[in-house]
Amino acid sequence: MLVYKDLIPISNGSDLRFVPLQSEIIDRNRLIWSSRVQLSNIANLFLKLMRKSIKKEN
Repeated sequence: MLVYKDLIPISNGSDLRFVPLQSEIIDRNRLIWSSRVQLSNIANLFLKLMRKSIKKEN
């Protein structure tokens, strides 16, 4: 299974392991939403967490 790091919580007792690939994978996904639509609380929280994560990486 190929997933983004930290997408699936892995505990110490889990049989799952995160093993980074040797060559860097660059993912140019875009997150787009309509500014005319009022977002739900969970959507606002998602955007807030995404912005925080992006700032941490840069």
